[in-house]
Amino acid sequence: MKPITLCPSSLLVGVGLTVLAFVSMAQSPQPAVPSLARPSPQALIRPQDMVRIREGTPFIVPANKWFVVTALGTRNPASNSLGFGTVELKIGGVTELRAFSGMMNASNNSDVVGNGTSMREVPRGFSIPAGSLIEVSDSNLWSTADAEAWGYLADG
Repeated sequence: MKPITLCPSSLLVGVGLTVLAFVSMAQSPQPAVPSLARPSPQALIRPQDMVRIREGTPFIVPANKWFVVTALGTRNPASNSLGFGTVELKIGGVTELRAFSGMMNASNNSDVVGNGTSMREVPRGFSIPAGSLIEVSDSNLWSTADAEAWGYLADG
């Protein structure tokens, strides 16, 4: 087998072209890659836009706003004598959402009913237009647990 010999000038030209190729690749702009992580709507909410609607206190959605409902529940579930109930959200007097709000069982011990919280997430994107009258109530007549709706105001 013959030994391989390289001409010094050919070697120098080859190394120079390789360095030039790497430098030109470093100078070319990278293609824009779309970000897969989009900010959640909650990240864009300002604290002054957050709203809590309590049972017995109707709320009218302000002009040029939408009320986006995020959860329904009760403020004091343990005071409920039966330990459960249904929270209803009414828009203009018509029930639009219902959520089970139980935490304790009938004997009021620590056995959990449902998911163990008095707050229930509602379907994403459930929003109510400006000028709508919103009311929240607990269907359990023996309950002292005050029903509540949580959400935020978005520009309309």
